[in-house]
Amino acid sequence: MAHASSRRLLPVVAVLAAVLLGGDEPQKGQAPGAAPKPGRPAGTTPAKKAGDKKKVEVSIVFLTEMNIVQLTVDVNPLVKWVRPVIAAVEKRFEDETARRIVVIQATLHKDRPADVKIAGQPALSDTEAKDLRRVIDPANAPGTKVVDCTFRVVAQINGGPAGIAGPTDPNLRAVPPLETPDERRLAAFRAAKTAEKLEMLRRWARSEALPILGATASGVDARFEGVRDLGKTIVELGPPEFKAGLDVPALTDHNPAYWRAMVELAPGEPLVPMIRIALHAAKGEIDRARRYASVVSFFDANRSAPSRLLGEFREMMRLFYKDVESRISEGIALNDKEKLDEALAIYEGVLRDYPGSAWARYERVQTWIAMARKEGKPVEDALHDWPTARAAILGADPLYETLAQAQGPEETYGLVLRMEIRTLFKDRTKTVQDVIRYADIARDLKDYGFAAFIYWNMLSRVKDEQFNHRVLVERFLFCLDELGVKSIQENLQGDHAAAFARMREERRKRIEAGPGKAMKEKPAKAEQAQPKR
Repeated sequence: MAHASSRRLLPVVAVLAAVLLGGDEPQKGQAPGAAPKPGRPAGTTPAKKAGDKKKVEVSIVFLTEMNIVQLTVDVNPLVKWVRPVIAAVEKRFEDETARRIVVIQATLHKDRPADVKIAGQPALSDTEAKDLRRVIDPANAPGTKVVDCTFRVVAQINGGPAGIAGPTDPNLRAVPPLETPDERRLAAFRAAKTAEKLEMLRRWARSEALPILGATASGVDARFEGVRDLGKTIVELGPPEFKAGLDVPALTDHNPAYWRAMVELAPGEPLVPMIRIALHAAKGEIDRARRYASVVSFFDANRSAPSRLLGEFREMMRLFYKDVESRISEGIALNDKEKLDEALAIYEGVLRDYPGSAWARYERVQTWIAMARKEGKPVEDALHDWPTARAAILGADPLYETLAQAQGPEETYGLVLRMEIRTLFKDRTKTVQDVIRYADIARDLKDYGFAAFIYWNMLSRVKDEQFNHRVLVERFLFCLDELGVKSIQENLQGDHAAAFARMREERRKRIEAGPGKAMKEKPAKAEQAQPKR
């Protein structure tokens, strides 16, 4: 099977290095050179003569991930804007005798002039800085097509300061300090309060992650129709859709293009699940996004723009939950000291700032129960509205690991499964088995989208002797069938109807067996699915 990947060759970077740093523009039809690795300089100025070293060595360093540069930058306008800047730097410091480094950092935007900062090691004089600013016109900087792009023009003069190996050396200490957009965003995120962090996460998903993911997916080869169709859908999402509220299940679980895209993508490429994570984040459903992020990291080959976005989300998510969970822990401590009104106030405050917290909703129920007991009232009084509370908890996180009450065999079976999640991933030697079991639990709890995602991605991570691939495929197809997506199974041979009926019957028997007696499925008995030839 052919696979699509969001990773692209990066001709724009190679062209930029060649044109800006002294080479000739490639002729029409001429292939540009290979792109540099992410985080490396785009190029350096060639020596005037063989064996000579220029007094002013200029490099272009992209701080924006290279695959994103490819999506968002047009070469010619950028060359036109940056070339005079490079020439001015070379001219201004051609007679310099000291060893130093000059850095010009520019952030290009879609809808406003560029942000430009100038620094050096040692610091530039006021006259030097003014001379450079005279040739830099932020208002004439080219706009970007998708998201912002940040790069640096770095000039090493006479080899640069002693101890500095190059333009990306972490020991470089420019004056004034140059803060990257990522560093600035994380600093603001750390300082923000819970509600502000949530809004920043939503804004990041709407204005950065989804535009990048949509452009990436819609630009793949036409052979990969599912990826392209999903990408076009994401690109077409605009402010009205965001304001009205995204229908994430319709865009993902019940969308055949979403599943076709997942099947088409190369193993280890997190483009499709990252789209799902960004959609949940845009809607403020961070608990749901966290479930996916924790598993996507297990499959991520860390080689593309979506991988970079996943890393950004995980760091912001970590800081967000550090805030939220410290507040909830404070409420639990107050509850344990029987300061119930204060505990309840904590949970209510968390839910005002982050309505999607399943944990805060659960702990609020526990405090209601404690209040009833303290007042000598039946616990049932505190749980009179439990069905509504339960629905809200599971709406925030369908796989939340504990519940206050279970009624009937179905809910009791679900309660046992939720408790089992806590026993997984304790032994690294059993990670593969635990991931598959996690998917089985999600399927039996009817979180079919999450289960299907795991089943499909596990196909590239396990060997047949560890777990029968055909079994994973059939379970994947079963989940899609439950979601109403039947188009993918049409391309796989097998008596799917019989297999699905068997799985439903086995689940019914597990429920009837009751807690502690339910047997897990035996893979050897699973129906086998084979691709049509």
